[in-house]
Amino acid sequence: MCFEFEWLYWAQLAQEREREENEKARQTRETVPQPAPTREQQERPVPAHA
Repeated sequence: MCFEFEWLYWAQLAQEREREENEKARQTRETVPQPAPTREQQERPVPAHA
């Protein structure tokens, strides 16, 4: 019986840790500014053979 509770405890702990890591990764993606394409890059199409 004790083993079952211990297993549940560690499983829950792992889920919480994974959730925290996913939240940190999501926040990092949101806070890192994505470089905006410059006007020059928008006006020049990339050749298909490049």
